[in-house]
Formats: sequence, C-alpha cells, structure tokens
Amino acid sequence: MKNIKFLLIFLTFISLAGSCERRESDVIAMKVPGDAVIKGRITTANGTKPAPNLTVTIFWIYDNIIRQKANVKTDANGYYSVNLLVRPEEAKNGEFSLCLTDAHLQGYFYYNGEKPEEMSFLDTPIQRNDVIIANYNVPQPATIKFSLENSVVYTPDYYYQLFSPENGRYVSTQFFFMNTDFPTTYQLERTVPADTPITLQANTTIRMGGVLRSSKTYNIPAIAPNQVFTQPISF
Repeated sequence: MKNIKFLLIFLTFISLAGSCERRESDVIAMKVPGDAVIKGRITTANGTKPAPNLTVTIFWIYDNIIRQKANVKTDANGYYSVNLLVRPEEAKNGEFSLCLTDAHLQGYFYYNGEKPEEMSFLDTPIQRNDVIIANYNVPQPATIKFSLENSVVYTPDYYYQLFSPENGRYVSTQFFFMNTDFPTTYQLERTVPADTPITLQANTTIRMGGVLRSSKTYNIPAIAPNQVFTQPISF
C-alpha cells in the first residue's frame, strides 16, 4: 500500500512539473541586425491621436515556454520598431505576441492581469527576415451610468438583463444583471472604451425556458475620454 501511495504522489508531481510554464528572457535578440522586424504605430481615439511612451513587449510563446524577446517604447507620435533574432526553434514552432505591458498604468482601457501575454494584439509565426507591420488602437476609458426609469422588482418569473457584446479584443464591455439572488445590487455604472459607440440591449426573459418577453435597444454615442454618460434604462 505504501508503494502504491508513493507511486501516486510521484506521478502527481511529474504531472504538475510538466504543466508548469517556463519563463525566459531573450531581449538580447533585439540587438542582432538583419533579422525579423516588427514595427508600427499605436494610437488612441480610434486612430486619430498617437499613444506615446507605451511599452511594447514581444513574447515568443510555445507549449509551456514564454520567452520575452524585446521591450521598446513608442515615440512621441506613437511609432515603434523592433529588430529581433528569430532563433531556429522559434522559426519552426510557436507564435510571437505583441503586448502593451504598461498601457493600463498610463490610463488606457486595456487588460490589467497577472500575465501580460494573455492580452496580445499580434499572434503569428515569424521567420527570419520577415517584416511585420502591426498598427493598433488602444482606447482611453469613459463611464456609462444607468438610470432605471421603472423599478425592477424581484420576481421568480422573470430575468431582467442588460448586456452588450464584447468590444474587439479589449476588456469585455459586457453588462449583465439579473434579479435572481441579490435584486438590489444591480451594476449601475461601467467603464467602457471612449470614442466608441456602444449598443446595449435590455431584455425581460421568462425564467422557465428562457423565452424573451420584451427587448429594447439603446444606441449610446461615443463618449469623450474620462467623461460620464448617463443612459436611462427601462424594462
């Protein structure tokens, strides 16, 4: 029995060890001339304004390996350029990802998580001597406040829902509240991308079977950065 327990513990250890990610740094690769080039421009306000002084980080990701290849800053006009060495194993396997690792710290509406590579703009294989043009827009934040025109009363018969689809590859702009467990804790304020029109839908749905009872659509105009827009909502 002891041998069996030891074997199970050993196999568990091997399984966990095999699943652990390995982080590496290879930023010296950006100093090698004549190799791959990744360049472009980072903007905000739907491409009308530059996003200066943002850190552009390039990762190579394959299996459980996350290898940091380069760090550069956008210039005053939002432009950046990276020269980096594509190593033989990188040319054969995996993908290169481009992340803006400090965009959230500079006040942009961008993913703020533990792992910056989880929110990447560029996910593509790259060969030596490739030239990749990667231009991206990163919005600033704005705020929508919701004003309920009619009272939403808890009832076992209906769901009340307010939602919108995700906005591109940015943090989800999904709105969702229901009168289920906590009918008084509706989320009545949300951070959204500035300079971007948003469509919302308010639904009343019959709980049993999910049958739609009523639906209204609200088209919210683009909100200026760091401004608040109040949207009346009724069900």
